[in-house]
Order: sequence, then structure tokens, then C-alpha cells
Amino acid sequence: MKSTLVKILAAAMVFVFIFAFSSCKKDSETETTTAAQTTAENTATAENTTGPEETATQAETLPGETTAAVTTLPGETTTAATTLPGQTTAASTAAATTKPAAAIKAPEGTDIAKIVAAYNQYANDTKAFKGTVKATKYSGTNTTINKISPDMKLLRDKANEMLPNDYEKKASITFKNGKDVNGTETLVRYLPRDGEAKMSVLEPAGVKSASCVKSGAGWKITINLKSETVNGLNSVPKYHAQCMDTLNMSDEDLKPFKLTGNPTVTYADGGKIVCTVNNTGLLTEIHIAEPARIVGTLSWTIVDLIDLDVTGTWKQDITLTY
Repeated sequence: MKSTLVKILAAAMVFVFIFAFSSCKKDSETETTTAAQTTAENTATAENTTGPEETATQAETLPGETTAAVTTLPGETTTAATTLPGQTTAASTAAATTKPAAAIKAPEGTDIAKIVAAYNQYANDTKAFKGTVKATKYSGTNTTINKISPDMKLLRDKANEMLPNDYEKKASITFKNGKDVNGTETLVRYLPRDGEAKMSVLEPAGVKSASCVKSGAGWKITINLKSETVNGLNSVPKYHAQCMDTLNMSDEDLKPFKLTGNPTVTYADGGKIVCTVNNTGLLTEIHIAEPARIVGTLSWTIVDLIDLDVTGTWKQDITLTY
């Protein structure tokens, strides 16, 4: 009997820990770049400063008002050169493809609504980034047995052998224009939420607490989510799904076993996002912890099997270098 239970448990435990995260593959929409606008504005400015009408105005400038005119006098060509159309266009284009046009000011403090809004903006800007960025990711699942019934040492020991406890580093990827320069990966798929154009659409109502503090030249944002419980392995928790990848399974994943009724999945306290954002509004580090407690019973033919109560915590740690 013990041998039979061990075999059953070995197969049954697999279903709990297949964190097959959602994979709706949507391409991110290309954000309107500021490069074209900057180029057009600077070109127009350059053309106006070299037109004959402005030259006449400078010639008529009164002695006491030489400050404005001096920037275009022949002896001051260094200042004028910085505004030539070709140079301005190149500088503006480079800036637009590497970072936002202006530095940001993050909402320091504990105001949930303001911090969530800021995180959504920074996360989505990062996912839509079209410049060059090197990304490194660690990810894996840590699991804990809360309860096994019947509770036998042999079964518990065997279960501990079967449970995934992995946290591995993936090869670094360099993205340019949102695409892997050496492969087929995309930034849209690489960053949470896998395949979604936006990394986060989190609503403040799903947040238990939040903080934003100064960290070097940027800020550290911490968001703690409220606990959510759903029935069924495919049910989507409203708020966790707005900012994280969540559990997604089908009956095919369980064969030859079947669930007796719907299991409950609780995205428990401890669901957390911690990130650092630089002073241009791009994320440089992303740390996600997502504990999911699964309680259910499996059946095989006409036999009721072992009651399972297990918590698996999915972790992602991503570093981005621009």
C-alpha cells in the first residue's frame, strides 16, 4: 500500500507545480517617438535663425542689448554651431532612442494611488523601450508542503523529492527596438506579463501597501498586493493578473488524473513587486514574488487519492542595463 501511495503521489504532485503562465502573444504597439518632433522643431528653429529677416534684426540691435545678438555674431560661432540642423538632429535622435526626453520625479512617500500610477507608467515605458538594453533574468519556484493526507513520513519525504525548488539564471539577452539582437525573443514576452503589450495595468484597489523612496540617482518602489482566492486552476485573480503572470492549466496537464471538484488557489499575502527606476523613468531592476497556495483532491478511476495543500512561490528577478 505504501509503495502504491508513493507512486500515486509522485505523479499527482506534478500537477500542482506546473506554473504554465499565460502566453497570449501580443506584439507591443510602437510608441510615438519624440525624435521626429524634436527634429522638426529644431530644423525649423535653425532655419529661422539663419534667415535674412533675422540677420537684419541682429544688425539693428542696440549696444545695450548685445546679449541676444552676440550668440549669432561671427566671433561666437561655437555657440551657433551647437544649433546647426545636422548636429541637433543627430543629438535629439540619439537621446530619443535611449531614454525619455526629460528626467522624472517619482512620487516619494506611501500614497498608493500615486505610486501605482507611477509604477504603471515606468513599467510600460520600459516594456515599450526601443533603444538598446541588456537583460538578465533569474526565475524559479520554491515550494512548501502545508498538509498531506494521509500524513506519512514516507509520503512526505517522497513529496519533498518531487517538489520543484529551483531558481536558475537565464542567459543574458540584448534587445534593440524591442527584439533580441541574436534570437527570436522579444521584450514584450520577456518582461511580465508574458506577451501583453503593457507590463502593468494595476489598479490601486488591489494594493495593500506601497512605498517609494529615493535610491541613488533614482527611486525604489515597493508594492504589496492584497490576497486573492479563486476557484479552479484556470481562474484569473483580478489584481495579480494586472501586474504578474498567473497560474494557467488545463485538464490535459492532469491526465490520467482528475480533480474532484475545483481546487482553490489563493494568491496569498507576500505577493510583492520591488523595482528600481532611474531618473529618466525606466526600470533597472524588477523583483517579483508570487506565492500561490493550492488546495485540492485528485481522483483516479473510482479511487479518491491524497488531499493536497501546497504553496508554490514563483520568483522573477530581472536586471536591465541601458
